[in-house]
Parts: sequence; C-alpha cells; structure tokens
Amino acid sequence: MRIPADVRQAVRRCVRWLRRHYPLPAPYRVRVITLPRHDCLAGVGRNGGAGWACFYLNTRTMPPHCARIYLPLRWTVSGATGLPAEKIIPQLCDFICHEWVHALQWSTGRPLTERRVNARAMAMSRSFRGAA
Repeated sequence: MRIPADVRQAVRRCVRWLRRHYPLPAPYRVRVITLPRHDCLAGVGRNGGAGWACFYLNTRTMPPHCARIYLPLRWTVSGATGLPAEKIIPQLCDFICHEWVHALQWSTGRPLTERRVNARAMAMSRSFRGAA
C-alpha cells in the first residue's frame, strides 16, 4: 500500500509550515514517518488508548535530540479508511499538529502531558489551513 501523492504532499506542506512557524530550538529534530500495516497505534502512550498518530522518543536507540511522529500508513490512504482525501488531509494535519505540540513540550524541557495540547494543536491546524 502506498501513500497517495496528494496526501504525501499535504503532509509535507504541513510539516514544512510547522517547522517555519513553530520551529524547534536547535539541535532538536522531528521526523514524520508512516508505519505500514497499521490501522492505528493502539497501546501507545501511558494510557494505552488507540491513537491516530504518536510522538515517539527513545533515548536508548535514537540519537539525542531526535524524535519521531508516526502515522499509521493505512490511515493515510482513502480506500483503506473509506474517507475521501479531502477529509483525510485535514485530519492528518490535526494529528501532526497535536504531536508537534508534544515535540515543542519535549524540546523546551516541559513534561509531556495532554494538558491544553488539543486546543493549541487545533489553533495551529486552523492557521495552517488558512495559510495553505
């Protein structure tokens, strides 16, 4: 299964916009990666709930100051979800913005919590969609 070109381009535009408008302080870096054969990321995080994206940090196996945002590949393909691309793209941007807020928490030494993350992420996503 491959990511459709329009979805891939939209994800790249969103990440580039986030890097420009909400940059992480040097030397912090975040990569957005799709996971093949995943419908969701169940069991990820402290509460173990299902998720549509995941902020991942492993200080034992990854270089310092590097983190990842994972997206289940299956969720990025409209045929797999039954949603058209015009509905998938805004939701993917919402998911990426949510995880980007966690990246900002991490890069500034704040605890990774869900407190006010959704509100900030939705504001970021609305700004991106207004600028795109």
